Amino acid sequence: MLPADPRDGLAFSTSVARTLWPTCSVRVGRAGGARKRAWWLFPHPRRVRLVLPARRPHATAILHASARGRQSATRSAMQAGAMLARIPGVVENAPALIVEAGNCSRDDDTADVALSRVVGESVFVSWAVGPRRANRKPVLQLSTHQAKTIGFAKAGIDDLTRVLVGKEAGALQALSRHHFTVLNHPVVLGRTWVRDTQLLAISSIDSDGASLRDTLGRAGAARRHLLHQAMTELATAQGVNQQAIGSSAWLERLERRIQSVPDRVRQRRLSEAVTPLRTLTRRLPFGSWHGDWQPANFAIHDSSVAVWDWERYEQDVPLGFDSQHLALQTAITQMQVPPRDAASWALESARQRLAPWSISAEDARVVAILHLFDVSVRYIVDRQYDAGADIADVEHWALPLASRELRALADSER
Repeated sequence: MLPADPRDGLAFSTSVARTLWPTCSVRVGRAGGARKRAWWLFPHPRRVRLVLPARRPHATAILHASARGRQSATRSAMQAGAMLARIPGVVENAPALIVEAGNCSRDDDTADVALSRVVGESVFVSWAVGPRRANRKPVLQLSTHQAKTIGFAKAGIDDLTRVLVGKEAGALQALSRHHFTVLNHPVVLGRTWVRDTQLLAISSIDSDGASLRDTLGRAGAARRHLLHQAMTELATAQGVNQQAIGSSAWLERLERRIQSVPDRVRQRRLSEAVTPLRTLTRRLPFGSWHGDWQPANFAIHDSSVAVWDWERYEQDVPLGFDSQHLALQTAITQMQVPPRDAASWALESARQRLAPWSISAEDARVVAILHLFDVSVRYIVDRQYDAGADIADVEHWALPLASRELRALADSER
């Protein structure tokens, strides 16, 4: 998915370079064969999707890897780019983002040098350009001189993304203390800083597996079971306990997040919407969740499920949140269902979806309502509405539905 304004890709990439190489000058030009810090703006500066090292082996390898799992048009474009990259002179003479190494006052005050020290060998970095959103941050792919990917680095470039990078580091360190049979997650290689930018280096995991569509029908039964096993391992890793919703740690955390909303009108609206939750004495099982288990963040293998992007990981949430989140995100992002309709469907179908969790039909509907509140608060706290996408406008789909269902639930329990 490209930014709404194609020119944003060049602006974003230039900003990334100036952040990661703060003492260097940055310009767009021809890569040339001898420059170390030069990146091919693929496919073109007017429509940047990938920012690749201007070296034939690296550009070819990254394009090949990036083509896997993409939609047909994007996959074909990247495969064609990989073929072009093999031709001598193409990468070297393509429009490139150039960081002038000779103008850098301190070579160690740069991302590639800092990350090389963290991972223990010299690395080249590249990154993709994603859609504009409040929590957009550079995710750097780390490649050796032999063009082998050895990991990734998340870059916290502002207050929000620094918090998220720190949370992911904490999540992965917590998960590393547990032995998982099915769930596979990255491990932390190290953390470092380039001025105000926090860099978290993590290992790479195999993302080239079966996708969500491979879990459909009878043929996908084994993969569905594997997916549920992975979610269950995660949910129970820190233990499961019964909590009353109105006095739960989850609700206390939700209310603290609402207090951090800078827009006072939105803050008051959210506070009023969640107030009835305090009256609920219903008890549910609480455990851990990934926080953003969606089609783009996992791959299913023969006996394991690889899951990445752990910045939203939390403990003490109602069991079943990950299942609800995956269903909702799949409907919106993969099936192109309008968010309002997707939320209604996720709510109505929660009974069947959460049955494998041994959650009753009545409790399943409650879990779905709580999940919609969680998503609503997250999007508003992060100011996702500034990005302008329909899915970010939760005040017109997730929040009204959750509020209406909560009022009915509170009335029924009086």
